[in-house]
Amino acid sequence: MKKVILLLFSVAIVLCVFICGISIQFDLRDLSFNQENITYLSKGWQYQTQDDQVREIILPSKIPGDAGKPFQLYRTFQEPVAAGTCLAFRSSHQEVLVTIDDKAIYSFEKPIEILTFPKSPGSAWNIITLPKIRAGQVIKISIHSFYDNYQEKIGEMMLGSKSAILFQIGFDYFPAVFMSILVIIFAVMLILYGVYLFKIRHTTNFLYLGLFAFLLGVWFFAESRFIQFFLGKILLTYQMVFLSIALMPIPGNLFISNALKPKNQHTYDQLAMVSIVNFFLMIIAQALGLVDFYEWMPLSHIIIVLTMILYLHTMAEHIRTGSVGKNRLLFLGFVVFLFFALLNIIYFYISDQFDSALLLRCGTLIALIIVAKGEVDKNLELIKIGMEAAAYKKAAFTDALTQLENRYAFDMYLEEISKEPHEDSMRNAICILDVDGLKFINDSYGHWMGDQLIRNMSECIETVFHDSGRCFRIGGDEFAIILKGEREELKSYLYQLRNEIIDRNINKHSFLSASWGLAFQSDTRGKSIYEAFQLADARMYQDKERKRANKMSTESKEVVSD
Repeated sequence: MKKVILLLFSVAIVLCVFICGISIQFDLRDLSFNQENITYLSKGWQYQTQDDQVREIILPSKIPGDAGKPFQLYRTFQEPVAAGTCLAFRSSHQEVLVTIDDKAIYSFEKPIEILTFPKSPGSAWNIITLPKIRAGQVIKISIHSFYDNYQEKIGEMMLGSKSAILFQIGFDYFPAVFMSILVIIFAVMLILYGVYLFKIRHTTNFLYLGLFAFLLGVWFFAESRFIQFFLGKILLTYQMVFLSIALMPIPGNLFISNALKPKNQHTYDQLAMVSIVNFFLMIIAQALGLVDFYEWMPLSHIIIVLTMILYLHTMAEHIRTGSVGKNRLLFLGFVVFLFFALLNIIYFYISDQFDSALLLRCGTLIALIIVAKGEVDKNLELIKIGMEAAAYKKAAFTDALTQLENRYAFDMYLEEISKEPHEDSMRNAICILDVDGLKFINDSYGHWMGDQLIRNMSECIETVFHDSGRCFRIGGDEFAIILKGEREELKSYLYQLRNEIIDRNINKHSFLSASWGLAFQSDTRGKSIYEAFQLADARMYQDKERKRANKMSTESKEVVSD
């Protein structure tokens, strides 16, 4: 049946593809979101050199000049431009001023001086709504960079409607946003799974891995070059990028330290502490106006590189000693991640035109899946071992016939009670119960019926005492109940037990009968639970003898009367 269903499902999928293909081929109408074209203004730009010469430049490009000095780009429009048309380009840590015939129409500047604000205005898409422009008018873009690495870098210029430009930016960077969101969702799943594992196994591996992945996802999202259209706050994206990078080594080192438990485990813990110190020093330096986050970033990168080197050393040691074993997926995942991380750091310093975080996004998604798969396998194995151990432990403390606790559990609990403070132990009591006539039942009806009698008695005991004490089967036909409470209250449970036995005999036509003895720890000479056990056992035998004597007396009277 399943094979037929899968075959028909496959035919249905093929049919869906065929129908959709026909729709695309023969429906000539186009109602897509973006039907407007944009123009890339790559040519026609000029700039003035330091010796006042005018040079042409093709964008995107980098203009040679003195670091820290503003520079200008010029372009003369050969054709008129309708009012409302937008010019768009991305600036990286640069202030921007746009004028037409020396009349300012747009500016992107550093905000007011506030603690924790950087020197840079941040990186942003500048979307400038142009007024009506006649042929021959000149647009001038003045740019001032705050960092040498971004000095005089000019991105590509787009001309078109605002919707067309936004669509193009979204089209170019949506994969990065989508991958970033996937990483964040995956990280949240890891954190939730980590919380679950922490509750049942007190392990923090998945929590550290999830936090590391979450910080990566936040950094990816902030670096996606599309986040300003979600948040609308340029400086927020700036802060998110560098704060997440500085924090990442902390859970990363803790995860490796916990997951691998290498010989140099303390080194990972020390690197995590160094990362924490680095984070707070970075914030203090920017707040005091000494060095901002971007300028501090080489120190954070050094810590990341040191972590990579330490991890590679740990991996080499595991390979050398042949102890890779269950950690092979962890090693493979981190090798993938480290490879793409190194490429990202290299591109960070080489070029801003390429979205370097795209490399790490791809590598991280692959690496997280690999590492998580390995850790899930390890934890499932540990959970299986734990469940087996729990089952063995339960079997060691449980009576197989009645599922009550057994004699071993009883002895352990007595030892535990004997260590209680004097004030708490004075409310302890113990009841010893013995099934009457078990030998007769076994001899007359077989051991199967005797076992059923014992199970019936255990059910009566469990029904009455399950909320008020712990119940044990300590011998073939002998049970013990350890209670804690007031004297009269505990005695009342024995009346309930007698009524439960009577009801069961009536309703189920059983032959249940039991003798018992109750003793309080406070009544013993040495105030000992062991003495209470002996006293309760003696009183149980006294009860049994009393019943036997009453039975013999009754039988004698019947013989005399006959």
